[in-house]
Amino acid sequence: MPANSQQEAQFYAQLQTLGIDVYQDVEQIAVDELPWLEDVCLILGISLDKCVFDAQTPKYDAELNILHLPKSSFSSELAFKKALWQSISPFVSL
Repeated sequence: MPANSQQEAQFYAQLQTLGIDVYQDVEQIAVDELPWLEDVCLILGISLDKCVFDAQTPKYDAELNILHLPKSSFSSELAFKKALWQSISPFVSL
């Protein structure tokens, strides 16, 4: 098992790339404080002020360019990222 949290995150990402889901503890996540949220906005081509914390699940409004998010989520970070990606992936061109 990797030694620090960055290595551990990379390890989990590599496993996920291979299609292997890894159990992660369920916890309450403060979505509005996630350090990578700005990167999600960048992918969508919106500014961070276009994230509105008024939803129970992530939802992107492409007409208004607004990302609706919950202020907090009781899940694993992996499960939240997966739900977020499923909601925004139709609007992302890589």
